Amino acid sequence: MSADKTLAIDISHWRTVDWAQIPEEVRLVMIKATEGDYYRDSKLAEHVEGALGAGKIVGLYHFYRTAIHGRKVKPGDQAEFFCEHTRQYWGDVHLRANDWERSHRLADGSWYNPCLGSELEDLYNFHARLDDSDWEAFTLVYTNLATWQEWKMENWRNGWQGPAWIRDGTMIDGLWVAAWGVEAPSRLPRPFSEYWMHQFTASYPMPGVFTTGGRPCGVDANWIPSSEAEIRACLGLDLPEPVSECDPGEMAAAYRRGWQARTDSLLRHLQDTREGAE
Repeated sequence: MSADKTLAIDISHWRTVDWAQIPEEVRLVMIKATEGDYYRDSKLAEHVEGALGAGKIVGLYHFYRTAIHGRKVKPGDQAEFFCEHTRQYWGDVHLRANDWERSHRLADGSWYNPCLGSELEDLYNFHARLDDSDWEAFTLVYTNLATWQEWKMENWRNGWQGPAWIRDGTMIDGLWVAAWGVEAPSRLPRPFSEYWMHQFTASYPMPGVFTTGGRPCGVDANWIPSSEAEIRACLGLDLPEPVSECDPGEMAAAYRRGWQARTDSLLRHLQDTREGAE
């Protein structure tokens, strides 16, 4: 394996893991925590404790639901549900993700999507609520090109360049892109020009991974185009102890820069929303 990329896996209650068998080359594990505003993954605690005990970097993800049984699932409620059921791990987990994809089929096989055209605002509201929590973590959005395009994330309102508030990078820190069967994605959802992690298969042969029935099976696998040291630095791990005294002027300047960035992001979002309503 190249030293400039890192292997990661993502798991949920559909997989049982014997961590003693997981290869050392797997350095990061993304674990499903919640879904919608109603489901906490039944193996969340088991997976988190096992992965941390095995010395892996751990991230948690939320499976976003547009609707369930005809009911619109509010984005803010989903963010709060995700935070509520992950809070006990915040000290050990410094990476989180929103799994944003088509997620509910009708009997005829079509995708159920009652709020087509409003996903841009829903995505914003989910991440705004998440960003407003006390959980300081590196934030990814997991998606694929088909979902992004079908759900109108690139449209005339944002000049076919994707949401402005994503471009400024104040709420979403990176893209976790699904593009199976290729070494690297040929196209990315706008406005992303690069990806942080690439899910390249859902059936990677992996010792120590089993179905709920105990049969060996493949697993969702991802490449991160960075070394483990770079990943740890990106997530704020292994940083030196903070100095005991800080320059009040520098702290005030940093606060003003952060406040200005968030204000600009909100203004752009409101402008996008206003233009879309015209």
